Amino acid sequence: MNLSTESSDDESSQSSSIISTTVFIAFGLCGIIDNGLVLVVVGYSKDLRNATNLLIANQSLIDLMTSVFLLALNLAPGFLTVSQPVLINRFICAFWMTWYPFWMTVNASSVNLVVITFERFYAIAYPVRYRQGMNIKRVASLSVIPWVYGISFNVFLLFLTRIDGQVCLTYVWPNMKLKQVIGVLIFSIQFLGLICIISIWYILIAVHLRRGLRGQTDAVNLRERARRNVLETLLIVFVCYIVCWAPNDIYVLNFSLKEHVQLEGILYDVTVLLAFSNAWINPIIYSFRYVKFQRAWKKMFCCRGAEKQDQSNVFSCNLANKNPNIVREAPTGRGSETEIK
Repeated sequence: MNLSTESSDDESSQSSSIISTTVFIAFGLCGIIDNGLVLVVVGYSKDLRNATNLLIANQSLIDLMTSVFLLALNLAPGFLTVSQPVLINRFICAFWMTWYPFWMTVNASSVNLVVITFERFYAIAYPVRYRQGMNIKRVASLSVIPWVYGISFNVFLLFLTRIDGQVCLTYVWPNMKLKQVIGVLIFSIQFLGLICIISIWYILIAVHLRRGLRGQTDAVNLRERARRNVLETLLIVFVCYIVCWAPNDIYVLNFSLKEHVQLEGILYDVTVLLAFSNAWINPIIYSFRYVKFQRAWKKMFCCRGAEKQDQSNVFSCNLANKNPNIVREAPTGRGSETEIK
């Protein structure tokens, strides 16, 4: 009776492990495909080569690497063998079997959202300084910040492993008190802290936009609408980040505060999958909400029609400039497709 129960439990555990691994691989492939497409579109379109879109491209690059690591960690989970040198076994255990590369890029992705929000705040609150000072070098410097943060934030994972024979033991804490302190710090910095910072900047952005709308001309209002389109897109990305990451961060906090909670099982896998889904949801949001990205997407995949339309528009503009008898239309108020750089 006991033997049959243990056998059924093992089979159930094995089948659930196969299912979760398959889903992880599928999610990884989705992330690679759609984030790869974002990078291709940004690289293809000259209209998307400004500070905001380069930072969005950096977000997609980070999420692409997250997807690659998720795929690799499930296809090659890592094994310790006696035939391998001790240093290689230690490296596999500390670096690979703790999922350090995955969490490194995940944390970098979170901080990149902060960087993008700061860039938008700076552009709206200090437009003159922004236009004078924001160049490729500054954007490159901002893009490096998330990567440095991601690499350094989870370094402690490398020191929480131990090899017992041919078994890699991860998350081996010296004592419960340290585990609780680190857990609370991670939750406070990585989740609550980032949410508070981004929320404050969005509030300040809203205040500046509201002040700026008073007494503006139609042309300026068109640019403000374009700014709003970008901000609304990024705000949706931020809300999705909270929804996707809250369950996993709360679960990990619970793991840190209690002794008998483990970072394994179906519930934990579901929280990780939900958190990772944020990486491949972002490109979908850009496609449906970001007007400039939609236009670049259509131009890239329906290039012939778009090029003909662009050539027709250029011809019409040149004809109108040469012939003073042609009446130019007044602005129609539809300016959501224009973005100030």
